[in-house]
Amino acid sequence: MFNKNYDFITDWTVSAVQFVYRLLVHNTYFILSNSLFLVLLFFFRLNMNNFIFFIVPILFLVVSFSAQFKAIDYSKDTISIRRYFSLYKGVIKNNWQIFLFYTLLIYLIALDIRILFVANLTVILYPLIITGCFLLSSMFFVLLISIDERAKEISFKKKLVWSLLISYRLPSVTLLNAFYVLATIFCLQNFSLAYLCFFGGAINYYVWLNLNRRFSVELFYEQIRDL
Repeated sequence: MFNKNYDFITDWTVSAVQFVYRLLVHNTYFILSNSLFLVLLFFFRLNMNNFIFFIVPILFLVVSFSAQFKAIDYSKDTISIRRYFSLYKGVIKNNWQIFLFYTLLIYLIALDIRILFVANLTVILYPLIITGCFLLSSMFFVLLISIDERAKEISFKKKLVWSLLISYRLPSVTLLNAFYVLATIFCLQNFSLAYLCFFGGAINYYVWLNLNRRFSVELFYEQIRDL
């Protein structure tokens, strides 16, 4: 009996240490991927007034989401930094249109929120925030679908449409993704350095876990192949 308990505790401890180590490694890669963001934060505070200065860093932030999904999906163990940035370059090359689109979308949502907030139009502001969270939560499905090599055969428009349909059909996943979106926005607004240095990689990992909880990329491509 004591041996069984000891084995259980040992296995649990090893699993916990491996999990924490993996989070630390992915968080380190996340920090390196957003070095430009970190440099700008030493000179400017991220807010609606100087949001325009952070357009390029936000582009790389979106890229880092996709690169981390690719790295996690590529190997169940941690990968070398050279391999990570090799995946990073491939992700940019294959999905630059998606990254530009969502960077522009984030900018337009932030600009609209700024305008409505100044105009005190809260009746329109809250529906915009809800819609924006839904669109950004669906972005995670686009990124997850796009890291697969078979995504090259799918048009940009279809990826967007299918991601919206998937988000609509998986409300529990979408709601949790929306929570992660709000958490990311809150952290970037109030604790930008802490988010980039400590929380970003972990949040991305949990987003990936949430996406794969009810959605299978493999099953998705099998279904669209039969269409």
